[in-house]
Amino acid sequence: MIGVVSFFILLSTVMHYSGAWYSQYLPMSDSSTYDNRGHHYNVSRVLTADFRLDEEAYKNYSPLFLR
Repeated sequence: MIGVVSFFILLSTVMHYSGAWYSQYLPMSDSSTYDNRGHHYNVSRVLTADFRLDEEAYKNYSPLFLR
């Protein structure tokens, strides 16, 4: 129980507010997807005209963040 409390409450709070993994731009808990600046992820920016992943555009835009 001590491990659960120390990790999930204390450590996750410290990591969130310290800015680890772009967390300063993201809410603590949400079901939406975000880019690395905290805006909703714009999937059309990483897809080609035939709806395939454009890896270069993905690298230039942002990884996908789930919260």
